[in-house]
Amino acid sequence: MNMKWTCSLLVSFIFCWACSNASAAGQWQPLCLAQESCLNLGTNSFRGWEPFVDTQGIWFHTELQEDRTFKVFRLTALDEPPEVYSNYEVRDVGFINANSSVLTEDGAVVTAWGGNRLKRVYPGSDPDTEYVYHYIDEAGYGTSVLAAPQRADDVLLYIWAHRVHGMIAVRSIDDGFTWEEIETDFGLTSELYSSRRGKILSTNPQKNGFWLIQVGKIEDVSSAAQKVYSEVVRLVESKDGGETWQRVDDGSFPDNAFRIVHDPEDAQTSYVLTEQGLYVSHNEGVSWSATSLKEKISTLVFVLRNPPLRRVLIVGTETGVLVSQDEGLSWETMSNGLTQIPHTVVYGHGMLIATSELGYFTCQAVDCAGVAREIPIPDDQYIVTVTEFYNTNLDHFFITSDEDEVAAIEAGRAGKGWQQTGYNFNAWMPQRNALDPPGTCRFYGSRSPGPNSHFYTISKEECAFLVKRSREVALDKPRWNLEYENFFTAFEPEADGTCKSGLVPIYRAYNNGFSKGIDSNHRFVADRTLLQPLIVEGWVDEGIKLCTPP
Repeated sequence: MNMKWTCSLLVSFIFCWACSNASAAGQWQPLCLAQESCLNLGTNSFRGWEPFVDTQGIWFHTELQEDRTFKVFRLTALDEPPEVYSNYEVRDVGFINANSSVLTEDGAVVTAWGGNRLKRVYPGSDPDTEYVYHYIDEAGYGTSVLAAPQRADDVLLYIWAHRVHGMIAVRSIDDGFTWEEIETDFGLTSELYSSRRGKILSTNPQKNGFWLIQVGKIEDVSSAAQKVYSEVVRLVESKDGGETWQRVDDGSFPDNAFRIVHDPEDAQTSYVLTEQGLYVSHNEGVSWSATSLKEKISTLVFVLRNPPLRRVLIVGTETGVLVSQDEGLSWETMSNGLTQIPHTVVYGHGMLIATSELGYFTCQAVDCAGVAREIPIPDDQYIVTVTEFYNTNLDHFFITSDEDEVAAIEAGRAGKGWQQTGYNFNAWMPQRNALDPPGTCRFYGSRSPGPNSHFYTISKEECAFLVKRSREVALDKPRWNLEYENFFTAFEPEADGTCKSGLVPIYRAYNNGFSKGIDSNHRFVADRTLLQPLIVEGWVDEGIKLCTPP
């Protein structure tokens, strides 16, 4: 991370909780611990956690950079100093992560710890609490959190994934003090795998049962010659404490869904958050349709305002915060004072909080209209060289920013025919945090059935599409397989397809291999004239795909 930029940015953010009400309207303002300088808040203050709302206020944590001091605090009002709890360590604060926790009736929090463990914690009390549920895996197989615990009526339900045993459901009927594993029919015969992220388990709109976003693979029985699987995403419901599940949607439930949010004023209306935007159902989850919001969002909250003002819908996105004043029909940027990096939003006790790797921010009047600051260009010290090779036997180009890989190719360990072309370009090191430019996805096919080639993309949409496609294509069919999500970093082109001032455009050409019946291959160059001979041969000029340092 560019530390010089961080210090200069945070200097401009000096702001105390005690004086938050005196801040200028129209801009998000950072929240800082009383008596502590905002200079001590840095990229460690977020950790990707969504703050947790309980009956008293909102729980946060921060890690001070100078001495690595970790603190937990609860804010009950913007004009009051926070309650600070110094007896917690990093390992003790799972309850702060809203994506892992649920509030019980007596004010305790049940939180998932490492997938196969549950704790029941009274926030602010002694954190050294024994597990109320712990699955012991003697074989040592890995586990993963599939969904945060949820509560419907008097039942608490938790679902997690095991590599061997599949999905395991755990239930409590005594407010989370004791738990038992239950026999569960999820209604899908194929093996399920865990959610990419988010809260895929929720209560249903009536609060008398559970909804689960179910992701899995189904074998295509029509193909007798080979096993072909297709991915299925659907919404299922249980009204018997998780023992049986029935499908809710009519087939319109969207792919890449990771969280459902119910309209607090209309039990018929629910929203689902996806990698491609926001979807809505107005008939209790049966049919779903896309809204005008097409970008990836992390959270959705409803903020009530004094009449005659209507309520607003606010979402956290990959580049800031958006607001809708017409029930989701249109959206406006509400990111003045933020930076163009991922944000979550949380609303509780009259407080609206946006969270990013730069810390916590509040917009008191819901009027912070405007775009966020651009991600700064990293210092030169983070530049790496992307080296281009050409294989005379395969007629393929290949690039890499890995010096060890360059050395291995030159030593002949990648096979015969590879040689450097001398046409290299610069990029930045792999992404270290959200303040860096986006990471490049790197794919490889296979030697057989192919393509025996690599492919790079900075586009998150293109990367997600190819990952999804690889799950749907049989192993004996050509497909792109993800090797790295973050190989090197660069900026995407602007909306008009150009690079902003100071950056070097990198052009991409495609050999049109799929149409020609040969392995697909791409070439990336800073000098577009190098592509002209290839285009004459039938390659496709794909324009600018990366914006890199000079």
